[in-house]
Amino acid sequence: MLDEASPAPPLEPSLPKDVERRIKALILIQSYPEWTVEQYAEKLKCHYGTLYRDLLIKRALDLRKGDKRRPHGNRDGSPEEPAGQSRWQSRGTRR
Repeated sequence: MLDEASPAPPLEPSLPKDVERRIKALILIQSYPEWTVEQYAEKLKCHYGTLYRDLLIKRALDLRKGDKRRPHGNRDGSPEEPAGQSRWQSRGTRR
């Protein structure tokens, strides 16, 4: 039978504090891209340096004002392969 003195196990396991902070930070960054890092830190009740040290959050902060990654494509700037050729045919075969 159940021991009346022992507490019941939690219904839902809680996430580690840093994981919860990361999730909340990413949601805030997506929802309010115009905010400063200090505003995110104030809302999350942490130091702004904590946000910069997390690589995923830092990347989200860098990309929040639009996707600033370099465009992908061929060396000539075209996004697709020439008609009738695959990527491997244009480069030659490896052995």
